[in-house]
Amino acid sequence: MSSQLLEHTFPNHENGEVLRRMAARGVDLVSPRVVNFEHCFPDGASAKGFDVAVGGTVLEARVRAPDAESGRGWEVQCRVRLIPTHEAITQTELRLGELAKSF
Repeated sequence: MSSQLLEHTFPNHENGEVLRRMAARGVDLVSPRVVNFEHCFPDGASAKGFDVAVGGTVLEARVRAPDAESGRGWEVQCRVRLIPTHEAITQTELRLGELAKSF
């Protein structure tokens, strides 16, 4: 795909940039694939509550305890199978983000 086409195909923000780089590397963006969405929480109870809440709505969710070396707190990684369009990724981010806010 030409760089000119790539610039006009995806919006100029983080999700658009990720999709642009994927397309430039030749990644198939028309077939379903697993996409990871990360959410950070202040404590284990919040992370575990979110994990339970997303249980039936994602392919898989994994709670990760804090890592002293990286300085990361509690995280939940949600794996979602979707066709990686800008709209699908953004809608999934919004849906999971709203749910995460409740924890």
